Amino acid sequence: MPMGTIFTVSDPLGRPISLKTETYNKKIANIDGSNNHNEHGNSHPDMEVEDIRASVEAPHFITENHIIQKDGEKEIKTITDRRQAYYRFDIEKSSIFKTIVEFADNNSGDIVTSHRSNKASSIKVEGGIIYDATK
Repeated sequence: MPMGTIFTVSDPLGRPISLKTETYNKKIANIDGSNNHNEHGNSHPDMEVEDIRASVEAPHFITENHIIQKDGEKEIKTITDRRQAYYRFDIEKSSIFKTIVEFADNNSGDIVTSHRSNKASSIKVEGGIIYDATK
């Protein structure tokens, strides 16, 4: 495992997915407080590494994801094939885990963020479903 990586696992499509230490510490968990003002987007300190790992190793769905760009005051959603959303349902924790992965040209991915929700409305399939564990 490369230095600065918490884990690398394969997703159900056989692609390597990594969680970098810096992404977890600064963006997701905000351990060092460097994201107190959401400079890197919202933090989710309640996310545990094992929940993030499970969401990419054994997701229920993988969907295309969008990037929100600003054009002055207007927000524009752009569907991208570089980012995908991984959804995993956990009945015991009454949660839906959503993890966003950004892919490089070599088809390996890095986790960008991860959070939990208890609302089914958090599931977005605007760009289409890439993987469905029920099929």
